[in-house]
Amino acid sequence: MRFWDQAFSQKLMGNGVAFKILGDTISSPCDGALTAVFPTGHAFGLTRSDGVEVLVHIGIDTVYLNVEVFTILSKQGDGVKCGEPIIKLNLDLLKKKT
Repeated sequence: MRFWDQAFSQKLMGNGVAFKILGDTISSPCDGALTAVFPTGHAFGLTRSDGVEVLVHIGIDTVYLNVEVFTILSKQGDGVKCGEPIIKLNLDLLKKKT
């Protein structure tokens, strides 16, 4: 088990929730500022106006995938609204590589 799998499963980063990907776009779960966008596109972080931080991590061990799986649609520092697209997925390639 890799470090991040342990970190999430042992709640070292706080409580989490998992969702099944149904479409090819990952959207912001809340209004806030994009405080982190990982260059690989596999994760991003948001900070809400009340200071709550949210990490959106796409898949397991996806940090090791080539960046052609993820297209980043927003940049770090952008203000985003709930439901705004942040990452576009190449689902066919993602399924082949995971």
